[in-house]
Amino acid sequence: MVSSLIRAAEEVEEEIEKAAEKGELNELVLMVIWNRLDLARRDEEKDAIRSLDLLYRRVETEILKREATPAMRLLNNLLNMHDGFDDEGWMKECKKRMVDTFLRPFSILVPAGFDIDKHQGHFDLHLKLMIHI
Repeated sequence: MVSSLIRAAEEVEEEIEKAAEKGELNELVLMVIWNRLDLARRDEEKDAIRSLDLLYRRVETEILKREATPAMRLLNNLLNMHDGFDDEGWMKECKKRMVDTFLRPFSILVPAGFDIDKHQGHFDLHLKLMIHI
């Protein structure tokens, strides 16, 4: 498994995702990569150290991503959408994703006059508390 990831070169991202989908990425794979990284450090093989370190971090990230809660996956996706330049566009896309994730299933509860797609409109909340003693 690890040797196939190392040989994948340019397609390593695709191979990691395929392995994750098949459930082949686990702590054992990380341990094998770590052992190879340790050997490369002992032999002072700079290119191998850099490659194996990146591979280890990428596999570890994929494992953590697969084990994350839906809320953490959403947060990860929202943060990864930002390109570092278009803050306003990113905020609009975040709002849309949040509406789709959280409000769309409850759109029946949205009051008249509120456009759920544009995230605009009057949203009047009047809460009445009735306490019976």
